Amino acid sequence: MPNVLQDEDYAVINSNYAISAGLDPMTDALAMEDGTSAYVNVLVCKEGNEEEPKIKALVAALQSQQVKDFMTESYGGAVVSVVEDPTDGYDPSIDYDALNGETVSCAATPAAPIARSWRSASRSWPTRALRWTSRSTMTM
Repeated sequence: MPNVLQDEDYAVINSNYAISAGLDPMTDALAMEDGTSAYVNVLVCKEGNEEEPKIKALVAALQSQQVKDFMTESYGGAVVSVVEDPTDGYDPSIDYDALNGETVSCAATPAAPIARSWRSASRSWPTRALRWTSRSTMTM
């Protein structure tokens, strides 16, 4: 969509696409949705995988205050977290040492900025979660 913006009077563009096209949603946008929008990104997995340790670890990390802070610091309001009560990013029911070397395969768009965000955000995660995530990879 950003590539055809010059041919249109106006366009509705998700922040992730605007950012990857070199636009600054906070200054270039005529209007912005906030965290109360019905169009938030959600984490889903295959039915039956909800209790898999690596899925639970990913959920815990994504619901952490560290990731929420990373989003605020990195995107300045252009991308917002909708997590209402952020946690410390650690799920005590998970054996993080057993996840060493495990891989989480994710589908996301656009791939490059999300992959960079994952790696950057993981630097601030709690040590127990970091041991697993720093040895994991995301296939995008």
